Formats: sequence, C-alpha cells, structure tokens
Amino acid sequence: MNLYGSRYERSKDGTASIQNLYIEKQWECFVLEDQVREPSERPLDSRELAHWVAAWKIKGKTAIPSGTYEIRWTQSPKYSQRAGKPVFTLEIVGVPGFWGIRYHAGNDAEDTEGCQLPGRIHLPGEASVGESTLALRALEAKLCPAFERGEKVWITITNDFDSFFGPGKPSNG
Repeated sequence: MNLYGSRYERSKDGTASIQNLYIEKQWECFVLEDQVREPSERPLDSRELAHWVAAWKIKGKTAIPSGTYEIRWTQSPKYSQRAGKPVFTLEIVGVPGFWGIRYHAGNDAEDTEGCQLPGRIHLPGEASVGESTLALRALEAKLCPAFERGEKVWITITNDFDSFFGPGKPSNG
C-alpha cells in the first residue's frame, strides 16, 4: 500500500507545516507536523544522511526529511506506559536521524513532538488541525487490514510548497 504526503503550506507563525495525505492517490486527510527545516541540497551518499540531518534538526521541533519510508503498526513505549497496557500506533521507520515518529491525535504544533497529527479540518495558515481523533481512527482503519494481510505500507513525503494550495488541488503554476 502506498501513501503520499504532499507538504503544501507553512503556518503563519512558522512553527508547523501542513500536508495533504493521500492513500493510493485518494485524499485522506490533512497532517500537521513540525516546521520543515531541511535544506534543498541533499547528500547523494546515503551514508551521509544522518550527519546531514544532525546539522539542521531541532529535536521535537523539526519535520522529518522528505523521502520514502515504511509505516509499521508498532507498540508505543510512551503511550503504553501512560495507559498501563500495550498501545499500538502507526510508526514511520527508517528515517535518517529520527526515531519514534508516530501518527497520533493532537490539534496544534505543541502536540506534535516531531510526530504526524492527522486532521479532517485545517484553516489556511494556522498551525492546527481539527477532528484529529476521527482522522486518526479512519487512517488506522484503512491501514491495519494491510498489515494484517502482511502487506508493506510506504509513504512518500514531498515538499511541494510552491505547487499545491489545498486538499488535492494542484495549482495552475
């Protein structure tokens, strides 16, 4: 299964970025994440990626670099400890210089902690999403059957700030 996250907007206050999230080319929801800080120049040698990321990453306040990554259904140590029982969430794995990047409910940039916050509502320019729990549950309901079938789930995230202006709507140039 393939997901596509198109980053199309930076918040007015500079604390967050917004993605359109698509599942197999079908718009699913908005995603709020931390500010994109990655420079446009990327090292060609994959062994240099972790060093490259370390040069610009601010822990808990930086979006993951654009790229293609696997999503897995894994137990969250943080949420399991809080709940006192095993809690599983969607996790993006294999991101150079990042770990524990999860999809979870939240409404504003303070809730991201470096993670991905799905939402059904987004006001342009704002560092927030609404109806996050509903969007998260809908996303999980679509991805979990793929995991149960043993399918791999991948997401490709791109920085399209100059190309998109809303949910599923490419600009005219």
